[in-house]
Amino acid sequence: MGNLFSTTKYTLSEISDVKNTIGTLNEPAYTEENIPSDLLGLFGENCPLNVLLSQVYVPSDDKELLNRFLTAVHNHLKENYTRETPYPKECEGASLMVSSLNGINDFSEEHLETLNDVLSEGVDKTKIKTIKSGHCIYKFKEDSMKMYDRIQSVPVESASVGVYDGDLMVFSSTNHPEETHKLCFRWWIYELENGEVYAIPTFMEGVQVDKDNQIIQTKMNQLTLLEEASKFFNENNDRAMKSKLDAFKKWKTEILDKGEVNAIVGGNQIGDMDSLHDFFERLEIME
Repeated sequence: MGNLFSTTKYTLSEISDVKNTIGTLNEPAYTEENIPSDLLGLFGENCPLNVLLSQVYVPSDDKELLNRFLTAVHNHLKENYTRETPYPKECEGASLMVSSLNGINDFSEEHLETLNDVLSEGVDKTKIKTIKSGHCIYKFKEDSMKMYDRIQSVPVESASVGVYDGDLMVFSSTNHPEETHKLCFRWWIYELENGEVYAIPTFMEGVQVDKDNQIIQTKMNQLTLLEEASKFFNENNDRAMKSKLDAFKKWKTEILDKGEVNAIVGGNQIGDMDSLHDFFERLEIME
């Protein structure tokens, strides 16, 4: 059975309803023999990285590689987080490409929840002295750890519209993701008033970098312009609505003229999705 969107025109005021009728692509996963072993110690069951393990490749004869790597970087960070070079230059055969570590002025509830989830105890916000946020990109050897890079430029004809993290997103289930040995790890460093220090990895992903070793930021998720225009339309904010709608129309013209669009690729389709062409044709918005 097709989704509701396949037989219904959508006005600008109803764009948010589309997200209730269309599907998504799940995350592509490696085979069990190449998925890292469960995380240990501070990186136990409540570590934010646990949900990502199936997306990480390690050699079948070295399933503890990720554990060793995280432990080594963690220990180095705890001892060097106040220094100019807080990350190890080499770790488990991987070379540090680029890194950052900066202080956070305003602690959010997310910061507090992450710390308490990992420690399985209630640390009061007033007990936190400082929080630093940072990332490090390591290049692993060809026969070592790797992840998928799911963002690709694909033909418009192979693109579909789905939902990703609650937002409309362009997908392509027919294109396969590339693999990369350049992995980015994000960390939060907590210093408590009693002197205790906790380094918690919050995310990891495969990335591509430019000649200056900076992450290549692919322009994505332009469908949110349509969602934002819909929001302003329903709030009777005509000026803001027109600005977002004009930006959306410009993006639409650009990708149709080029014949290519940036999309999330790989994984299996869950639910129904409509082609990007059909999505555009069924929109009833002001031209």
